[in-house]
Amino acid sequence: MPLQRFWFQIAAFLVLVWAGVGVVMWVTEDSVYSSEKTLALMENAPWLADEELADTKRKAYLDKVITSVIRLDFSQRSEMREDGLETIDRFFKSLTDEEKGAYVNRTVE
Repeated sequence: MPLQRFWFQIAAFLVLVWAGVGVVMWVTEDSVYSSEKTLALMENAPWLADEELADTKRKAYLDKVITSVIRLDFSQRSEMREDGLETIDRFFKSLTDEEKGAYVNRTVE
């Protein structure tokens, strides 16, 4: 009997640990940046579907994209350029001249 209880306690402990890991991953999902997420942000820019989007919404979304690009490390940026060249080009061409300047100034190291 004590051996069974011991294994039950170990299993319960492991379940709690992995549940904790899952909760931490879920809570921090918005703080983790990847090239795939950044490309998805570029691909789903709201002004690609609605040309008449308000300037404040455009600026807020562009800031979100720029923040995502800035948070990528060198290898992730290289991967993003290799995997999503068409997406990046389409996104960049959709920006106004002022937005292009802001994007380049804030993302180029």
